[in-house]
Amino acid sequence: RLFNGVVAGISHYGNCVGVPTVGGEVYFDRAYTGNPLVNVMALGLMETPEIVTSGASGVGNPVLYVGSTTGRDGMGGASFASAELTDQSLDDRPAVQVGDPFLEKSLIEACLEAFQTGAVVAAQDMGAAGITCSTSEMAAKGGLGIEFDLDQVPARETGMVPYEYLLSESQERMLFVAHKGREQELIDIFHRWGLHAVVAGKVIEEPLVRILFQGEVAAEIPATALADNTPIYQRELLTEPPDYALKAWEWHEDSLPPCNITGIDINGKHHTWNDILGQLLDTPTIASKRWVYRQYDHQVQNNTLILPGNADAAVIRLRPQGLNVKRLNVEQGLNVEGLKVEQELKVERLNVEGSTETNLPYGNAKGEQPANLQPANLKPANLKPETNLQPANLQPETNLQPTNLQPVTSNADVAATVDCNSRYVYLDPYEGAKAVVAEAARNLSCVGAEPLAVTDNLNFGSPEKPVGYWQLASACAGIAEACREMSTPVTGGNVSLYNETIDSDGNPQSIYPTPVVGMVGLIADITKTCGQGWQAEGDLIYLLGLGTKYWENSQSQIKSQ
Repeated sequence: RLFNGVVAGISHYGNCVGVPTVGGEVYFDRAYTGNPLVNVMALGLMETPEIVTSGASGVGNPVLYVGSTTGRDGMGGASFASAELTDQSLDDRPAVQVGDPFLEKSLIEACLEAFQTGAVVAAQDMGAAGITCSTSEMAAKGGLGIEFDLDQVPARETGMVPYEYLLSESQERMLFVAHKGREQELIDIFHRWGLHAVVAGKVIEEPLVRILFQGEVAAEIPATALADNTPIYQRELLTEPPDYALKAWEWHEDSLPPCNITGIDINGKHHTWNDILGQLLDTPTIASKRWVYRQYDHQVQNNTLILPGNADAAVIRLRPQGLNVKRLNVEQGLNVEGLKVEQELKVERLNVEGSTETNLPYGNAKGEQPANLQPANLKPANLKPETNLQPANLQPETNLQPTNLQPVTSNADVAATVDCNSRYVYLDPYEGAKAVVAEAARNLSCVGAEPLAVTDNLNFGSPEKPVGYWQLASACAGIAEACREMSTPVTGGNVSLYNETIDSDGNPQSIYPTPVVGMVGLIADITKTCGQGWQAEGDLIYLLGLGTKYWENSQSQIKSQ
C-alpha cells in the first residue's frame, strides 16, 4: 500500500504538471521498513543572463506573496522529518501538505512570465518552515532585513495565529522582492493566471526579520540568526570502524561455498544456476521496474530521447526554445509562414525498418524496445531534427528586428541519473559513497555524456550516535574525494538525519546510510548515444563487484570489503 501510494503520488503530480519523469531508482530493504525514503531531483533549462537570485536588495522595495493560500497543513513538517520516530510520534504527525499540480503549473508559468518583465529583484519558494524560512534566508543573503505583515497573507482557514502562518508548509507559494513602483505589473500577471498576489512587506535596512500581526510586532529576530548562525556541534569521530563493519570485512574468497558448472551448494542443499537466477529476478530490487515507470508520462514535451528501461541514465534533447517572450512582441505580428520548420520532426526521418510508432531513437511509445529497433539502424542523417531550425527559417515581419530573435541554437543534449547503493555505503561509508559517485558517472558515460555536476540527498540515522556520525562523516568525505577526481562540483543538495525507528523488539533501527547522488552530463554528439540492450550474439557478459544482491540473496549475508 505504501509503495503503491508513492508511485501514484509521483505519477499524478508529475503527469499533471507536465514535467516528464525520465528516470530513477527503486530499492527495497528491511532497513527502510519504518522509515521509507523518497528523493527527487528536478532538472531545468535556462539562459544565463536570466538568472534570478534570492537575496533581497533595495531598501524600500516591496515584498510580494504569490501563489496559493496558506493553511495549517504541513506545520512542523521539517522538524518532524528530523526526529527519531517512536510510537508517540504517531500523535505528532503534522497535517500532510496536499499539493495541487494544476496550480503548480500555473505558478511556474506565471513566475516565468514575471521574470521576463525585469520587475523581479529576487525570488524564493516557500519550502520547509514556509514564510519563516523564505523571509529569513532572503534577508540574510542580501545583508538586509524584511518587514512582513501576516494580515496581508491569503489564508484558507480562519483563526490562524502567527505561529501557524510562519510555520505552515502549504504548497505552491513563492516570495518575491520587486522593484518599487512595478508591483502592480507583477500582481496583474499572477491574477491573470488565477493566483493570489499581494504586497505583504518591504525590504528594510536593519538586518532583521520583523513580523507584524494585527498591527503589532509579533516577532523580530536577526535574519542571520535563523539563516546562518546555526549551532555547530563538535562531535568525536570514531578512530576505528565500528564492530559491525569490522565483522563484515572479515569476508574473503574462501568464504564462498563450493560450486561447479551445474550450480552451488548452500547450507547443504544444491541449487542450480537457474534456481539462483530465478531467485535474483524475483527480488524486488532487481525485478523489472516497468510497472513503476509505465505509470509516468516520460514523453511529455517530446524531448526524452532514451526512455526508461533502455539505459541507466535519461537523455533529454535541448531543443531550441524558440523566441523569448520578452524579445517577441506578439502584437507586432510574426509571419506564420516563417515558423514552418519543415513539419518539425517527420516520422519518416526515423523510419527504422518500417517502425513509425515513435519519434525517439530508443523504445516505442509504450516504453518497450521493439526487437527490430537497433541503434545501428539510425543513421546520423536521420537524427537531425534541429538542423532546419536556423534563424534564416524564422522570417518575422519587417517591424521585428532580427537582433531581437535569439533562439537557442545549441545542438548539445543532456543526460541525468540518480543513484545510490546503500548496501555498499553500509559496508564501508567512505568507499561506498565514492562508488555511488562513480556509478552515476559511469551511467552517464554509458549513454555518451560527459559528467558535469552533482547534487546530493544525504539520508542518515542519528548523528548523535557514534556509528551514525561515523557513517555520515565518512560518506561525505567519500563523495568529496570522488567529485574532486571526477571534476564534478556539488552544486547543492539536502540533508535528512535521524531516520530511525524502534523495531518490534524495542531496539532502535536506523536506515542504511543512503547518500543519493544526482548527476548531470552533457552529450556533444547525440548520434553516439547508446542504450543497454544486447548488441550481438557471442558478446561476453561480465559481473563485477562484491557485496552484491546475489551475495545477500544466496548467502543471507551482507559482507565484503
